Amino acid sequence: MLKIFSNKALKLLPNQPVRSKNYNKTITLNGKSIKKPNKIPSTAKVEPKVYLANERTFISYLNVSVLLLTLALTMYNTSSDNLTRWFSGVYIAISLAIIIYSYIIYNKRLEMINNKSSSHFDQLAGPLFICASLFLSIIYNFYIRIPF
Repeated sequence: MLKIFSNKALKLLPNQPVRSKNYNKTITLNGKSIKKPNKIPSTAKVEPKVYLANERTFISYLNVSVLLLTLALTMYNTSSDNLTRWFSGVYIAISLAIIIYSYIIYNKRLEMINNKSSSHFDQLAGPLFICASLFLSIIYNFYIRIPF
């Protein structure tokens, strides 16, 4: 059998751990039995990764909105058709709505992080509204363009 420590080194180790844990709820002090106090709860420490995740989400919303805004401005500048310009205006409005929404959510989450709030950080209505408005505008654009 392979031993990492020699017998002499193992004999030098104490029989009981140096820091033995007392799991009893009461301790005896000067002959009196005293209830051991519970640990005082402290506020949770906010790690930097929480702030970075909030910023990363904000930047991803901005990325989507800038991409959509670029598409809309390209449509507006390269087309002379009024219908295409109208749809590019709709896409510009959706893009600006995404920018405003992302800024509001970023500040709301930043305030929740600074206050160490334990409530939910997820947003269900905003992304659903963004996707639905983009989907409906694209479907409506194709519906108008297809001749019947």
